[in-house]
Amino acid sequence: MKIAKIHQKIRNQRKDYLQKEATKLVNTYDLISLEDLKIENMMQNRYLAKSIGNVSWGMFRNFLSYKTVESGKVMVLVNPYNTTQLCSECEEKVEKSLAMRIHSCPNCGLVIDRDENSAKIILKRGLKKFQSSIDNTAGLAGSACGETSIEAQGSKKIVN
Repeated sequence: MKIAKIHQKIRNQRKDYLQKEATKLVNTYDLISLEDLKIENMMQNRYLAKSIGNVSWGMFRNFLSYKTVESGKVMVLVNPYNTTQLCSECEEKVEKSLAMRIHSCPNCGLVIDRDENSAKIILKRGLKKFQSSIDNTAGLAGSACGETSIEAQGSKKIVN
């Protein structure tokens, strides 16, 4: 019973933290771009599963999803392919291992933190995807086939 209470307290603290962080992001930004990671598949990796589970990526994504819809903001899911390998400035591929934490492009000379570089690429992809979904649904109330879920009048704002 004591252990169950401890686990419940940890679960509640994690959920509270994620709710607060999601609220901060939604209140700060009109468009939030996320990598469309296959979390279930990543959990199959025994080296990553515990860490991924502990930070609750899926729960955080769900919180962001419903909070963006409720607030009329936009969340865009982008393809994660090569987001850590491409240069955000010139878009050249710069191979690096997970241990390398600095992005240094030999092509354009950009030197920044690897995660910041990836975030810029994710944002660029998100903006491009959002813009193309706006162009494709101009004057319509969303896509009839359901691939793009943006409604021009504003209630649902998630681009898959």
